[in-house]
Amino acid sequence: MISLRLFWTVVCMSWALVLTASTARASTFEVEAEAEVPPASAPVSDAPTRIWLITIGPGDDLYTRGGHAALMVEWTQEGTYHELVYDFGEADWDSSTLAWDFLMGQLTFRLEQRGDLFNFAGTHGVSQNRDVFKQELALSHSQAEAVHARLKELDVDEKRHYAHDYVRAICTTKARDIIDEAVGGVIHDQLSAQNDELTIREHQRRAFYSKPLAGLGADLLLGAENDQPLSRYDALFVPWRMRMYLQEVTLESPTGPVPLAGPPIPVAGRTGVKPRDGATRGSLYFAVPLIGWLLWGAGKLRSRFTLGALGEFALWPSLLFAVIGCALWGLHLLTDETGFQNNPLALAFVPVDFVLAFACTRFKRGEGAWLPAARRYAVGRGLMAAAVLARNLSAEGATPIALPIVAVVFFALFAWQARVRDAPRAS
Repeated sequence: MISLRLFWTVVCMSWALVLTASTARASTFEVEAEAEVPPASAPVSDAPTRIWLITIGPGDDLYTRGGHAALMVEWTQEGTYHELVYDFGEADWDSSTLAWDFLMGQLTFRLEQRGDLFNFAGTHGVSQNRDVFKQELALSHSQAEAVHARLKELDVDEKRHYAHDYVRAICTTKARDIIDEAVGGVIHDQLSAQNDELTIREHQRRAFYSKPLAGLGADLLLGAENDQPLSRYDALFVPWRMRMYLQEVTLESPTGPVPLAGPPIPVAGRTGVKPRDGATRGSLYFAVPLIGWLLWGAGKLRSRFTLGALGEFALWPSLLFAVIGCALWGLHLLTDETGFQNNPLALAFVPVDFVLAFACTRFKRGEGAWLPAARRYAVGRGLMAAAVLARNLSAEGATPIALPIVAVVFFALFAWQARVRDAPRAS
């Protein structure tokens, strides 16, 4: 009996000692934990500013085919995380003069804040069914702060607007220039001596793939400057070139050279069929049927020649060439956009082709007095178009050749039909 009582006494005392020790140890842990947690009023240390390049792929609509780019700033201030997207690609898209301002080189773009990346990717990526990527830039703290400060400096009404240029001043080049300024011109130094694989015109043709009318317009309006070799630095106006080439630019760091831009991280993805990769042949699609029609008409005219038939054959092409010539020469004289100036096609299509159209109306009436002069005019115009064709064939870039071929064929056929028919002949 005594032994049983002694046993239970020892057991109870042991449990008491265990509970006392556990309570004391728990109290010690609570004190240590409380000592490690900062007071609620103490801010969390601010993280360094980080800069991200945001690039967006092509969409289905024509105005989205060239892609897009922006800069995102990420920072922590007083314990609060912030991210803000700065977009240089905003314009008055609903303006009735938008297209005219673009052709005249008077279009104005502006810088806008786009909120966080989630909102930006939603409005410019998901809603337009486009791929969105982000790439962190390996900038030092001072360089990232310089980019952020520059963006905030430009984000005021007095400075946010800028004159648009479809190669030199758009959303991509504005972002490029700010980054290059922060890194001391490293981007320019490393990329300007290397040539891109494509010219400006070839990049435009890729952007307008499956859009033949836009391809025809680009071939007609873009001047000779668009066929010159393009450096990789200048090629950064293309968002996917920017995404690729900035990974090849290196910055010095304490551990050695590092890529300026990290690998692309998908943010939003396109659904359905991807945009087809290729280059438009818009001018070719229109030139081939027109040449076929000219050859067919010349064949019919050859079998049964009359002045009236000659006038009908040549009237509409000469009117078309004259209208195109007025557009090209007018654009050359009026525009401030250098990319639309110095266009060799202005010699293949000239406004004075209206003179030949006027002569054709006389031929339709059976009046053949203008026939010798019209024939000589056609020979001269054919030689001018042939010179443009030879120049385009010898140029390094993918310059338009189908359009001057149409002019050469037309004037050669006209001169051939009228070569031995100087005498008036009734229709």
